[in-house]
Amino acid sequence: MEALRVDEEGNLSKTPHPKGLNPKEITRDFSEAQLEFITPPLKKSEDAISFLMKLKMKMDGERIWQFSAPGALSKKIPIANFGNSEEGKRKTLYRKGLALRYGAKMQMLSGVHYNFSFSESFWEILYEMSKDTKTHLSFRSECYLKIVRNFLRFGWICTYLFGVTPAVDKSFIDRPKKPLRKWGKRTYIAPFATSLRMSTFGYQNKIECQKPVSFNSLDEYIHDLEVRISTPHPKYSRLNGEQINGNIFQTEAEHYSRIRPKPSLVDLESRLDGVKKRGISYLEIRNMDISPFTESGIEISELHFLQAFLLFCLFCEDKKLSSKERLEICKIQNKVALYGRDPDLLLGKKMLRESACDLIKLIQPFAEMCGKEHIESLRRKNPSS
Repeated sequence: MEALRVDEEGNLSKTPHPKGLNPKEITRDFSEAQLEFITPPLKKSEDAISFLMKLKMKMDGERIWQFSAPGALSKKIPIANFGNSEEGKRKTLYRKGLALRYGAKMQMLSGVHYNFSFSESFWEILYEMSKDTKTHLSFRSECYLKIVRNFLRFGWICTYLFGVTPAVDKSFIDRPKKPLRKWGKRTYIAPFATSLRMSTFGYQNKIECQKPVSFNSLDEYIHDLEVRISTPHPKYSRLNGEQINGNIFQTEAEHYSRIRPKPSLVDLESRLDGVKKRGISYLEIRNMDISPFTESGIEISELHFLQAFLLFCLFCEDKKLSSKERLEICKIQNKVALYGRDPDLLLGKKMLRESACDLIKLIQPFAEMCGKEHIESLRRKNPSS
Protein backbone atom coordinates (compact mmCIF):
# COMPACT_ATOMS: atom_id res chain seq x y z
CA MET A 1 0.00 0.00 0.00
CA GLU A 2 1.22 3.50 -0.89
CA ALA A 3 0.59 6.50 1.36
CA LEU A 4 1.88 10.06 1.71
CA ARG A 5 3.54 11.53 4.78
CA VAL A 6 2.10 14.98 5.50
CA ASP A 7 2.56 17.81 7.99
CA GLU A 8 -0.10 18.99 10.47
CA GLU A 9 -1.79 21.09 7.77
CA GLY A 10 -2.01 18.24 5.27
CA ASN A 11 0.84 19.46 3.06
CA LEU A 12 3.40 17.00 1.73
CA SER A 13 6.08 16.38 4.35
CA LYS A 14 9.47 17.98 3.69
CA THR A 15 11.36 15.73 6.11
CA PRO A 16 13.53 12.81 4.90
CA HIS A 17 12.25 9.24 4.97
CA PRO A 18 12.38 8.11 8.63
CA LYS A 19 15.54 6.23 9.62
CA GLY A 20 15.66 2.79 11.17
CA LEU A 21 12.78 1.25 9.21
CA ASN A 22 13.08 -2.20 7.67
CA PRO A 23 13.10 -1.52 3.88
CA LYS A 24 11.49 -4.92 3.29
CA GLU A 25 8.46 -3.69 5.24
CA ILE A 26 8.38 0.11 4.85
CA THR A 27 10.20 1.85 2.03
CA ARG A 28 9.95 4.87 -0.25
CA ASP A 29 7.82 4.84 -3.37
CA PHE A 30 8.24 7.68 -5.89
CA SER A 31 8.80 10.50 -3.43
CA GLU A 32 10.86 10.84 -0.28
CA ALA A 33 7.50 11.65 1.36
CA GLN A 34 5.65 8.68 -0.16
CA LEU A 35 5.64 5.47 1.84
CA GLU A 36 5.19 1.95 0.61
CA PHE A 37 3.99 -0.56 3.20
CA ILE A 38 4.85 -4.16 2.26
CA THR A 39 3.15 -7.15 3.85
CA PRO A 40 4.61 -10.65 3.40
CA PRO A 41 2.65 -13.42 1.63
CA LEU A 42 -0.12 -14.48 4.02
CA LYS A 43 -2.93 -17.02 3.67
CA LYS A 44 -5.66 -15.01 5.39
CA SER A 45 -6.90 -11.54 4.50
CA GLU A 46 -7.34 -10.76 8.18
CA ASP A 47 -3.66 -11.49 8.81
CA ALA A 48 -2.63 -9.18 5.95
CA ILE A 49 -4.64 -6.29 7.36
CA SER A 50 -3.33 -6.94 10.88
CA PHE A 51 0.24 -6.88 9.58
CA LEU A 52 -0.46 -3.67 7.68
CA MET A 53 -1.76 -2.06 10.88
CA LYS A 54 1.40 -3.11 12.74
CA LEU A 55 3.51 -1.46 10.04
CA LYS A 56 1.49 1.74 10.35
CA MET A 57 2.03 1.73 14.12
CA LYS A 58 5.78 1.87 13.45
CA MET A 59 5.22 5.32 11.93
CA ASP A 60 4.56 6.86 15.34
CA GLY A 61 4.97 10.64 15.15
CA GLU A 62 4.31 10.75 11.40
CA ARG A 63 1.01 11.88 9.89
CA ILE A 64 -0.17 9.61 7.08
CA TRP A 65 -2.62 10.90 4.46
CA GLN A 66 -5.64 8.59 4.33
CA PHE A 67 -6.71 9.32 0.75
CA SER A 68 -5.56 8.25 -2.71
CA ALA A 69 -5.65 11.81 -4.05
CA PRO A 70 -2.95 14.01 -2.45
CA GLY A 71 -3.61 17.16 -0.47
CA ALA A 72 -1.90 20.45 -1.25
CA LEU A 73 1.21 19.93 -3.38
CA SER A 74 4.14 22.31 -3.69
CA LYS A 75 5.84 22.93 -7.02
CA LYS A 76 8.89 20.95 -5.94
CA ILE A 77 8.12 17.36 -4.98
CA PRO A 78 11.10 15.54 -3.41
CA ILE A 79 12.06 12.43 -5.40
CA ALA A 80 13.01 9.39 -3.31
CA ASN A 81 16.70 9.11 -2.45
CA PHE A 82 17.85 5.49 -2.36
CA GLY A 83 21.49 6.20 -1.52
CA ASN A 84 24.78 6.03 -3.40
CA SER A 85 24.95 2.35 -4.31
CA GLU A 86 24.61 1.52 -8.01
CA GLU A 87 21.18 -0.03 -7.37
CA GLY A 88 20.11 2.98 -5.30
CA LYS A 89 21.24 5.47 -7.94
CA ARG A 90 19.36 3.53 -10.63
CA LYS A 91 16.16 3.56 -8.55
CA THR A 92 16.38 7.31 -8.09
CA LEU A 93 17.21 7.87 -11.77
CA TYR A 94 14.19 5.79 -12.80
CA ARG A 95 11.95 8.04 -10.69
CA LYS A 96 13.51 11.16 -12.19
CA GLY A 97 12.57 9.70 -15.56
CA LEU A 98 8.97 9.18 -14.43
CA ALA A 99 8.77 12.81 -13.31
CA LEU A 100 10.23 13.93 -16.63
CA ARG A 101 7.77 11.86 -18.66
CA TYR A 102 4.53 12.19 -16.70
CA GLY A 103 5.09 14.93 -14.14
CA ALA A 104 5.86 14.48 -10.45
CA LYS A 105 2.32 15.39 -9.37
CA MET A 106 0.87 12.32 -11.05
CA GLN A 107 3.14 10.08 -8.97
CA MET A 108 1.53 11.42 -5.80
CA LEU A 109 -1.65 9.46 -6.48
CA SER A 110 -1.48 6.54 -4.07
CA GLY A 111 -3.39 3.29 -3.81
CA VAL A 112 -3.59 -0.25 -2.53
CA HIS A 113 -1.69 -2.86 -4.53
CA TYR A 114 -3.00 -6.32 -3.75
CA ASN A 115 -0.79 -9.30 -4.61
CA PHE A 116 -2.73 -12.51 -5.15
CA SER A 117 -1.80 -16.10 -5.94
CA PHE A 118 -3.36 -19.52 -5.72
CA SER A 119 -1.56 -22.21 -3.72
CA GLU A 120 0.65 -24.80 -5.40
CA SER A 121 -1.77 -27.55 -4.34
CA PHE A 122 -4.59 -25.67 -6.11
CA TRP A 123 -2.55 -25.53 -9.33
CA GLU A 124 -1.57 -29.20 -9.10
CA ILE A 125 -5.20 -30.30 -8.79
CA LEU A 126 -6.37 -27.98 -11.57
CA TYR A 127 -3.52 -29.10 -13.83
CA GLU A 128 -4.38 -32.77 -13.36
CA MET A 129 -8.06 -32.14 -13.99
CA SER A 130 -7.35 -30.15 -17.15
CA LYS A 131 -5.42 -32.98 -18.87
CA ASP A 132 -3.43 -30.17 -20.49
CA THR A 133 -0.38 -31.13 -22.54
CA LYS A 134 1.57 -27.97 -21.64
CA THR A 135 4.11 -27.99 -18.84
CA HIS A 136 2.86 -27.17 -15.34
CA LEU A 137 4.57 -23.76 -15.41
CA SER A 138 3.11 -22.89 -18.81
CA PHE A 139 -0.35 -23.99 -17.71
CA ARG A 140 -0.18 -21.83 -14.58
CA SER A 141 1.04 -18.79 -16.52
CA GLU A 142 -1.69 -19.13 -19.15
CA CYS A 143 -4.33 -19.40 -16.39
CA TYR A 144 -3.02 -16.24 -14.73
CA LEU A 145 -3.16 -14.45 -18.10
CA LYS A 146 -6.78 -15.58 -18.49
CA ILE A 147 -7.52 -13.94 -15.14
CA VAL A 148 -5.79 -10.76 -16.34
CA ARG A 149 -7.88 -10.63 -19.52
CA ASN A 150 -11.15 -11.10 -17.68
CA PHE A 151 -10.11 -8.69 -14.95
CA LEU A 152 -9.61 -6.03 -17.59
CA ARG A 153 -13.03 -6.84 -19.08
CA PHE A 154 -14.97 -6.80 -15.84
CA GLY A 155 -12.72 -4.86 -13.45
CA TRP A 156 -14.83 -1.74 -13.86
CA ILE A 157 -16.99 -3.22 -11.11
CA CYS A 158 -14.16 -2.67 -8.59
CA THR A 159 -14.02 1.01 -9.55
CA TYR A 160 -17.81 1.21 -9.31
CA LEU A 161 -18.03 -0.44 -5.89
CA PHE A 162 -14.80 0.69 -4.22
CA GLY A 163 -13.76 3.93 -5.90
CA VAL A 164 -13.40 6.74 -3.35
CA THR A 165 -11.55 9.48 -5.23
CA PRO A 166 -14.18 11.89 -6.63
CA ALA A 167 -12.24 15.06 -5.73
CA VAL A 168 -8.70 16.49 -5.88
CA ASP A 169 -6.88 19.50 -4.50
CA LYS A 170 -6.52 22.36 -6.98
CA SER A 171 -2.71 22.03 -6.83
CA PHE A 172 -3.01 18.65 -8.56
CA ILE A 173 -4.87 19.96 -11.61
CA ASP A 174 -3.08 22.13 -14.17
CA ARG A 175 -5.97 22.46 -16.61
CA PRO A 176 -9.36 21.57 -15.11
CA LYS A 177 -11.87 20.26 -17.64
CA LYS A 178 -15.22 18.47 -17.63
CA PRO A 179 -16.59 16.92 -15.55
CA LEU A 180 -14.50 18.68 -12.87
CA ARG A 181 -16.14 21.59 -11.05
CA LYS A 182 -14.76 24.01 -8.47
CA TRP A 183 -15.89 23.08 -4.96
CA GLY A 184 -14.85 25.53 -2.27
CA LYS A 185 -11.55 27.38 -2.43
CA ARG A 186 -9.13 24.51 -2.95
CA THR A 187 -11.02 21.59 -4.45
CA TYR A 188 -12.14 20.26 -7.82
CA ILE A 189 -14.81 17.57 -7.83
CA ALA A 190 -16.49 15.45 -10.47
CA PRO A 191 -20.04 15.14 -9.05
CA PHE A 192 -20.68 11.57 -10.24
CA ALA A 193 -17.09 10.27 -10.14
CA THR A 194 -16.09 7.09 -8.36
CA SER A 195 -12.31 7.31 -8.84
CA LEU A 196 -10.49 10.14 -10.58
CA ARG A 197 -7.33 8.15 -9.89
CA MET A 198 -8.57 5.39 -12.21
CA SER A 199 -9.74 7.79 -14.93
CA THR A 200 -7.91 9.81 -17.58
CA PHE A 201 -7.16 12.35 -14.82
CA GLY A 202 -5.11 9.69 -13.07
CA TYR A 203 -1.90 7.85 -13.77
CA GLN A 204 -1.83 6.25 -17.17
CA ASN A 205 0.83 5.67 -19.78
CA LYS A 206 -0.54 7.35 -22.92
CA ILE A 207 1.93 5.54 -25.14
CA GLU A 208 0.79 2.25 -23.61
CA CYS A 209 -2.87 3.08 -24.29
CA GLN A 210 -2.09 3.55 -27.97
CA LYS A 211 -0.58 0.07 -28.30
CA PRO A 212 -1.06 -1.99 -25.13
CA VAL A 213 1.07 -4.94 -24.08
CA SER A 214 -0.58 -8.22 -25.06
CA PHE A 215 -1.90 -10.59 -22.41
CA ASN A 216 -3.03 -13.18 -24.96
CA SER A 217 -0.12 -15.55 -24.34
CA LEU A 218 3.06 -15.66 -22.31
CA ASP A 219 5.20 -15.43 -25.45
CA GLU A 220 3.31 -12.34 -26.67
CA TYR A 221 3.55 -10.72 -23.23
CA ILE A 222 7.32 -11.29 -23.04
CA HIS A 223 7.84 -10.13 -26.62
CA ASP A 224 5.85 -6.91 -26.13
CA LEU A 225 7.72 -6.02 -22.94
CA GLU A 226 11.08 -6.70 -24.61
CA VAL A 227 10.16 -4.42 -27.52
CA ARG A 228 9.11 -1.60 -25.20
CA ILE A 229 12.22 -1.66 -23.00
CA SER A 230 14.55 -1.74 -26.03
CA THR A 231 12.82 0.59 -28.53
CA PRO A 232 13.52 4.36 -28.38
CA HIS A 233 10.47 6.59 -28.47
CA PRO A 234 10.90 9.92 -30.31
CA LYS A 235 9.17 11.95 -27.61
CA TYR A 236 11.11 10.49 -24.68
CA SER A 237 14.43 10.50 -26.55
CA ARG A 238 14.12 14.26 -27.03
CA LEU A 239 13.36 15.02 -23.38
CA ASN A 240 15.96 17.22 -21.75
CA GLY A 241 16.48 15.69 -18.33
CA GLU A 242 17.58 12.66 -16.36
CA GLN A 243 16.17 9.21 -17.09
CA ILE A 244 17.53 5.69 -17.50
CA ASN A 245 16.98 5.81 -21.25
CA GLY A 246 14.67 7.27 -23.89
CA ASN A 247 12.89 4.01 -24.66
CA ILE A 248 9.11 3.43 -24.56
CA PHE A 249 9.63 1.97 -21.07
CA GLN A 250 12.77 2.75 -19.07
CA THR A 251 12.33 -0.69 -17.48
CA GLU A 252 9.52 -3.25 -17.41
CA ALA A 253 8.37 -1.64 -14.13
CA GLU A 254 7.00 1.24 -16.21
CA HIS A 255 4.31 -1.06 -17.61
CA TYR A 256 1.32 0.44 -15.80
CA SER A 257 -1.89 -1.53 -15.86
CA ARG A 258 -4.81 -2.09 -13.50
CA ILE A 259 -3.46 -5.60 -13.06
CA ARG A 260 0.06 -6.92 -13.71
CA PRO A 261 1.46 -10.47 -13.95
CA LYS A 262 4.48 -10.89 -11.68
CA PRO A 263 7.16 -13.59 -11.34
CA SER A 264 9.02 -14.75 -8.26
CA LEU A 265 12.47 -13.16 -8.36
CA VAL A 266 15.92 -14.38 -7.36
CA ASP A 267 18.38 -11.77 -5.99
CA LEU A 268 18.49 -8.67 -8.25
CA GLU A 269 17.02 -10.45 -11.24
CA SER A 270 14.80 -8.34 -13.54
CA ARG A 271 11.08 -8.98 -13.70
CA LEU A 272 11.34 -9.93 -17.35
CA ASP A 273 14.09 -12.49 -16.67
CA GLY A 274 12.01 -13.93 -13.85
CA VAL A 275 8.99 -14.38 -16.14
CA LYS A 276 11.16 -16.06 -18.80
CA LYS A 277 12.64 -18.55 -16.32
CA ARG A 278 9.73 -19.32 -14.00
CA GLY A 279 6.60 -17.93 -15.65
CA ILE A 280 3.93 -16.00 -13.74
CA SER A 281 3.79 -16.64 -9.98
CA TYR A 282 1.19 -14.11 -8.85
CA LEU A 283 -0.89 -11.10 -9.88
CA GLU A 284 -0.64 -7.51 -8.69
CA ILE A 285 -4.04 -5.79 -8.59
CA ARG A 286 -3.49 -2.02 -8.73
CA ASN A 287 -6.93 -0.43 -9.08
CA MET A 288 -8.04 -0.13 -5.44
CA ASP A 289 -8.24 3.34 -3.88
CA ILE A 290 -7.16 3.93 -0.29
CA SER A 291 -10.30 3.79 1.83
CA PRO A 292 -10.71 6.78 4.20
CA PHE A 293 -13.36 4.80 6.12
CA THR A 294 -11.00 2.36 7.81
CA GLU A 295 -7.67 2.92 9.55
CA SER A 296 -5.90 0.21 7.54
CA GLY A 297 -6.81 1.89 4.23
CA ILE A 298 -8.64 -1.17 2.87
CA GLU A 299 -11.69 -2.96 4.19
CA ILE A 300 -11.67 -6.72 4.72
CA SER A 301 -14.80 -6.98 2.57
CA GLU A 302 -12.85 -5.54 -0.39
CA LEU A 303 -10.28 -8.32 -0.16
CA HIS A 304 -12.99 -10.96 0.13
CA PHE A 305 -14.75 -9.51 -2.89
CA LEU A 306 -11.50 -9.48 -4.89
CA GLN A 307 -10.79 -13.13 -4.06
CA ALA A 308 -14.22 -14.25 -5.28
CA PHE A 309 -13.94 -12.00 -8.33
CA LEU A 310 -10.51 -13.37 -9.31
CA LEU A 311 -11.81 -16.92 -9.02
CA PHE A 312 -14.67 -15.92 -11.31
CA CYS A 313 -12.14 -14.43 -13.76
CA LEU A 314 -10.29 -17.77 -13.85
CA PHE A 315 -13.32 -19.93 -14.61
CA CYS A 316 -15.60 -17.69 -16.65
CA GLU A 317 -15.68 -17.77 -20.44
CA ASP A 318 -12.67 -16.21 -22.11
CA LYS A 319 -11.27 -15.23 -25.48
CA LYS A 320 -8.20 -13.36 -26.66
CA LEU A 321 -8.25 -9.59 -26.31
CA SER A 322 -8.35 -7.76 -29.63
CA SER A 323 -7.14 -4.19 -30.12
CA LYS A 324 -10.74 -3.12 -30.62
CA GLU A 325 -11.83 -4.69 -27.33
CA ARG A 326 -8.90 -3.17 -25.45
CA LEU A 327 -9.99 0.26 -26.69
CA GLU A 328 -13.57 -0.40 -25.60
CA ILE A 329 -12.36 -1.60 -22.19
CA CYS A 330 -10.49 1.70 -21.70
CA LYS A 331 -13.64 3.67 -22.58
CA ILE A 332 -15.81 1.68 -20.15
CA GLN A 333 -13.28 1.99 -17.32
CA ASN A 334 -13.03 5.75 -17.78
CA LYS A 335 -16.81 6.12 -17.99
CA VAL A 336 -17.36 4.27 -14.71
CA ALA A 337 -14.50 6.18 -13.04
CA LEU A 338 -15.87 9.61 -14.04
CA TYR A 339 -19.64 9.05 -14.01
CA GLY A 340 -20.24 5.83 -12.07
CA ARG A 341 -22.40 7.49 -9.37
CA ASP A 342 -24.89 8.77 -11.97
CA PRO A 343 -28.06 6.71 -11.35
CA ASP A 344 -29.00 7.05 -15.03
CA LEU A 345 -25.63 6.01 -16.47
CA LEU A 346 -25.80 3.45 -19.26
CA LEU A 347 -23.18 0.76 -19.83
CA GLY A 348 -23.95 -0.32 -23.36
CA LYS A 349 -27.72 -0.86 -23.53
CA LYS A 350 -28.14 -1.48 -19.79
CA MET A 351 -28.08 0.78 -16.78
CA LEU A 352 -24.75 0.56 -14.99
CA ARG A 353 -26.50 -0.48 -11.80
CA GLU A 354 -28.23 -3.34 -13.62
CA SER A 355 -24.97 -4.47 -15.24
CA ALA A 356 -23.29 -4.51 -11.81
CA CYS A 357 -26.12 -6.61 -10.33
CA ASP A 358 -25.89 -9.08 -13.22
CA LEU A 359 -22.14 -9.43 -12.77
CA ILE A 360 -22.46 -9.96 -9.03
CA LYS A 361 -24.91 -12.80 -9.71
CA LEU A 362 -22.25 -14.46 -11.87
CA ILE A 363 -19.63 -14.02 -9.12
CA GLN A 364 -21.98 -15.38 -6.43
CA PRO A 365 -21.21 -19.13 -6.94
CA PHE A 366 -17.50 -18.44 -6.57
CA ALA A 367 -18.08 -16.47 -3.38
CA GLU A 368 -19.99 -19.48 -2.06
CA MET A 369 -16.97 -21.66 -2.84
CA CYS A 370 -14.77 -19.33 -0.78
CA GLY A 371 -16.82 -18.92 2.40
CA LYS A 372 -19.39 -16.96 4.39
CA GLU A 373 -17.29 -13.79 4.53
CA HIS A 374 -17.07 -13.72 0.74
CA ILE A 375 -20.82 -14.19 0.34
CA GLU A 376 -21.36 -11.35 2.81
CA SER A 377 -18.98 -9.08 0.89
CA LEU A 378 -21.09 -9.53 -2.24
CA ARG A 379 -24.32 -8.98 -0.34
CA ARG A 380 -23.03 -5.75 1.19
CA LYS A 381 -21.88 -4.35 -2.13
CA ASN A 382 -24.81 -5.50 -4.27
CA PRO A 383 -26.48 -2.32 -5.64
CA SER A 384 -29.87 -4.05 -5.47
CA SER A 385 -29.66 -4.78 -1.73
